[in-house]
Amino acid sequence: MDGWVSTVRSGAMGAVVAFGAPSAWAANGYSTDIELLRPSFSSSGLVGVDSPFVREAGRWRVGVASQYQHDPLVLYQHEQEVGTIIEHRVGTHLGFAYDAREQLSVRLVLPTYYQVGTDVPELAASGFGTGDLGLGATVRAVALGPVGLGLRIDLTFPTSRDAAWSGEDNLRTGAALLAHLDLGRFDALVDVGPTLRTDVETAEDFTLGSELHSAVGLRFDVIEDVLSPYVLTLVRTGLAAPFSGGAETPAESVLGVQLRPIEPLLFDVGLGTGWSDGYGTTQERVLVGLTWVGSIPREERPEPLQAVVITDPPPEIEIPDDPPEPEEEPWREGQLAKVEGERIKIREPIQFEFNTARILPESLPVLYQVAGLLNENARIVHVVIEGHASEEGSFSYNYDLSIRRARAIWEQLIRGRVHPDRISYRGMGEVVPRTAGSSEGELADNRRVDFHIVHQLGPLDLTPTYSPLAQLPWDGGDPDRQGELPAISPTDGILEVETYTVSPTGVPMGGEAHEDLDLGGGAETLDVDDFDVDYDEEEVDRDLIDEFGRGEIIRAETPPSDDDEDDDVIDLEEQ
Repeated sequence: MDGWVSTVRSGAMGAVVAFGAPSAWAANGYSTDIELLRPSFSSSGLVGVDSPFVREAGRWRVGVASQYQHDPLVLYQHEQEVGTIIEHRVGTHLGFAYDAREQLSVRLVLPTYYQVGTDVPELAASGFGTGDLGLGATVRAVALGPVGLGLRIDLTFPTSRDAAWSGEDNLRTGAALLAHLDLGRFDALVDVGPTLRTDVETAEDFTLGSELHSAVGLRFDVIEDVLSPYVLTLVRTGLAAPFSGGAETPAESVLGVQLRPIEPLLFDVGLGTGWSDGYGTTQERVLVGLTWVGSIPREERPEPLQAVVITDPPPEIEIPDDPPEPEEEPWREGQLAKVEGERIKIREPIQFEFNTARILPESLPVLYQVAGLLNENARIVHVVIEGHASEEGSFSYNYDLSIRRARAIWEQLIRGRVHPDRISYRGMGEVVPRTAGSSEGELADNRRVDFHIVHQLGPLDLTPTYSPLAQLPWDGGDPDRQGELPAISPTDGILEVETYTVSPTGVPMGGEAHEDLDLGGGAETLDVDDFDVDYDEEEVDRDLIDEFGRGEIIRAETPPSDDDEDDDVIDLEEQ
């Protein structure tokens, strides 16, 4: 009997089949599945690593993942390379997955293969063929904040071409323990479990039997929900002699990136290479994947009819009419925000890109007016921006999304020259719904942002002052020198700016100066070296100039009144 020895070559990246001499094999190979990287099309996972987290119940995914593999199968005998059995292989996995609920996802995956090139014609299986059909389910068992634990179950049916290295003759079963640590921009995934199969006997010492599969992935969101590079490592080993090396222990790593250019589409691109001589590893692996993410609309079910027993009608009771509700002040033309009691009411809800915290351009005018109300009303001392989500998706995901959306509005108002001391934000997730129900209209009503006024000044309260050295709190920049996003322009105030250059402080005057000098939210500051106080028909409080001038000039022009067609121009300077 021809003997064989399979060893790990230092620095070698080829896959090894150390089954003995070619004469011991049936022509055209064996019915053996050599694929190492298997896509699962899971909601929050990677190409070869499943995840117990389901983003949203009712979601479905249709995808295709294609891999080019160079030298996935190489024959060795007595530690010497005999030749390449499969030189070039293109494998394509077609998949469909459906998230039935937050704790359960099911999938169906069908692989196909095209392979050419060989140095061992007796074992070659060139041409096109299907692989084994896979049916699987993922169950989430535990969700503790950022940690999710679950179970993956798979059945693989023999639908492949015989003796083509693409599938096996018997049903295979598999299971795995899943763990996912989600820390916002960074997450780690682990997928470990056995695959049980009927042994595939060879003419020599090697038997392909049940194996332990393990996959570990690390991912980082460079651009949240848009660009996420990742690295994953895949290892499998025979249960009869675990981690004994050679053909029985293939291992490979893949460096890739996930890209979401628009919401329904998810692209995967990756490069991999093997670092052991196990069967199925490659010298080079190139991965390209495309997944379309959709959702099944919810049906509005009618309320069930209740049985009614008719008896004698009850006596009529006179019920006094409810007092009429006070009529709400109608919206004026062009008005998008107004102060009502202890809140700032907006005419239209703030719109975001789906499942992100990016504010859509059509909602910026609403925030323009919210910023204007705050900048023009010094009596409003503090406003809390409160984000809310509807009940779709997991509780933790909704809570995180509501915080991120409230923060996005907070940042945008600061860019609109609202002082950071006057606003804060918080997320409420789905715990305070506005309406109860599951129709799209009711769910949309719960996806909202509220503006709560938590501190207003009374008639005798003094207007607070604010630090002129405010910076953008997320990057330390100047609110008036940000170029990435447009700053909000306050609505027309009492004064209109004529010409100006923003000063280094970049902060509007404090509330007392706005009120006492009648400068309004439109006032801007200018840098000057020396100038004289010059005012026309206006009495200016010298103490206020000394307190708020700070070596800068405020040049603003009041709108003409009905009594005076000429504009009053005020130049202020600290002496």
